[in-house]
Amino acid sequence: MPMWFKRRKHEYEIVSTEVPMSTILRWYLYDTGLDDANKLAEFVGLNKVSAEGDVKEQEDSDIRVSRIMELMPYIDALSDISADTMAALHMSTGKGENLNEEETEATKIIYKAVSMSSLIGALSIGISIGILNSGALSSGRIEMDMDYE
Repeated sequence: MPMWFKRRKHEYEIVSTEVPMSTILRWYLYDTGLDDANKLAEFVGLNKVSAEGDVKEQEDSDIRVSRIMELMPYIDALSDISADTMAALHMSTGKGENLNEEETEATKIIYKAVSMSSLIGALSIGISIGILNSGALSSGRIEMDMDYE
């Protein structure tokens, strides 16, 4: 039998990465950009990092977030949908029945910030730790029609 016809055994290596939850939490704080991540770290029970550490964390975050930038229109649209849904749920339970239009819009802004930060954190960190494949996330140009009312 010719040598080129013989099957070769492929060797596979399974790589397991363990990332402490404190690291994931710090990445979330930096990736979402909600406020001064180093200041927020103290409020959630993490130690502050040095000025140099803060710069390095921000650089690493920029790399993580850059991997999902093409998904931002999708993330933004889903965040709008989530905010509208959560505000409607809030109103339908009677808890928001006394809110005026300005307060209702403020509530939607808060819900959108929560939704958007959750999606950004989940996607950027998921890719970074290898549970999501960034190549599989790209499907070309994303255009969302938000006129769903």
